Amino acid sequence: MSKDLDDLLIEYFQPEKLKAAFKAYEQQKTDFLQQGKPKVQMGVDGISYPTFKKELDLRCQLLSNRLLKGTYQFYTFREIEIPKPSGGKRVLSIATIRDVIVQKVLYDAIYKEIEKDFKATLRLDRVSCAYRKGKSAPYAASLIHQYIKQGFIFALDADTALPPVIRYTRLKYKYF
Repeated sequence: MSKDLDDLLIEYFQPEKLKAAFKAYEQQKTDFLQQGKPKVQMGVDGISYPTFKKELDLRCQLLSNRLLKGTYQFYTFREIEIPKPSGGKRVLSIATIRDVIVQKVLYDAIYKEIEKDFKATLRLDRVSCAYRKGKSAPYAASLIHQYIKQGFIFALDADTALPPVIRYTRLKYKYF
């Protein structure tokens, strides 16, 4: 990285940046058609959206202190099951509000530098699509389609969740 990672994180883990990330999250979770309150689920810490917002200055200061001291720890996800339209159930994993904010700030802090590393390796830049601007799911699907046309028959889906999950999918058809 061109800028020392510690300096970069010190710059980004300030209370003001954490507050800005909360405001962005709040806006992202607001349904503008209904003009209602943001739909923010409670995480395992039991802190609701209204409580977090009311105590925003204090919470961001505490987060900043823990992040800068290196003592911050992420909570586990709150898991809830919802029914699938086709039957069965789907598990939703819900992060705490504070964890979402930290993830957003961390993403913003390292994105440009990490993107430079992707751009430096053309193959890696082309096939890595997750969490990258301009690299959407439709883009990934079009890449898979191109590779199928070239005769490839496997696709790899890797997830960095704990424990790591790697899925190999044998494609059903050689060509569309």
